[in-house]
Amino acid sequence: MKELSRRLMTIMILTVSVALFGCGGDDDEGGGSDDQDWVVGSWKSTNEAQPGDNTGWYVLNTFRFGGTFTFNEFERGYMEESGSGTYKTSGDQLIVTLDGGRTMSWTILNDDTMTWVDYGVTYTARRY
Repeated sequence: MKELSRRLMTIMILTVSVALFGCGGDDDEGGGSDDQDWVVGSWKSTNEAQPGDNTGWYVLNTFRFGGTFTFNEFERGYMEESGSGTYKTSGDQLIVTLDGGRTMSWTILNDDTMTWVDYGVTYTARRY
């Protein structure tokens, strides 16, 4: 009987230990956080300030878990430029930092639309 009690006690202690300590860590590597996970995916940016522009210009931004992103800029059906960087959220702002160190702040309008300004021109990014 004592042996059975000891085994039950050992099993209970192990169960409690796993429950208390097994779920405590932050498994998110790379600096991202759950509150910015909604941005993960592809976003297509267009320049609505120049509606007469018929070059088909747009930027495809791909945000990944862990706070990294890539972008590909297209014009007339050809990729003109590409790059990558990091991002984080702060209130209604998405802070984007290109690998070269340049930082831009995007305004989050809702879960599917953001705007950003680059060299005085306003762009709109929509979930793609």
